[in-house]
Amino acid sequence: MTAFVPQSILTSQVFCSMHRVEYLVINEATIKALFSEGGSTQARFNNLSYLEMDIRSFSDELVPALYSLLRGMPNLCTLYVGYHSSRDTKSDASRFDVEHWKLQHLEFIHQTEEVTIALSSGSNGIEFARYILENAEKLEQLTIIHLPEQSDAVQKLNESKMMSKATVIFKEDS
Repeated sequence: MTAFVPQSILTSQVFCSMHRVEYLVINEATIKALFSEGGSTQARFNNLSYLEMDIRSFSDELVPALYSLLRGMPNLCTLYVGYHSSRDTKSDASRFDVEHWKLQHLEFIHQTEEVTIALSSGSNGIEFARYILENAEKLEQLTIIHLPEQSDAVQKLNESKMMSKATVIFKEDS
């Protein structure tokens, strides 16, 4: 007898069974699948200290899934948000500002020490970076990888009030 198991249920079961993992690399499709099945992920990763997310952009569609995922990671020390595929330069991601991120009460913000964020078009990624800068009291280093045309984003981040004495590094992505 063969049973059909929807991919989202299988993804959720596998994801929840990995609660002891310390190092996790996850892609955008998996993040969306986890979120789509019930509006939020149920997994808690109390031991997770490193998270790498491969996403195309901080699109309005993806952001709720991101904060749902991040809610279950209270001890996250290192976060890398990168782009291993081509960037979506036409993204209109602008709905979630720094105040919205603050309302999510993400526990990891109190533990995180190192963050790298590759920005794409739109402002959701910039606002997430501002949220990190303004709220991560243990932050030691924030690296922002930005496109040449995002000089206004770099300026906006430079003007943010920092919670810690972190080193902020800006790298222009050609």
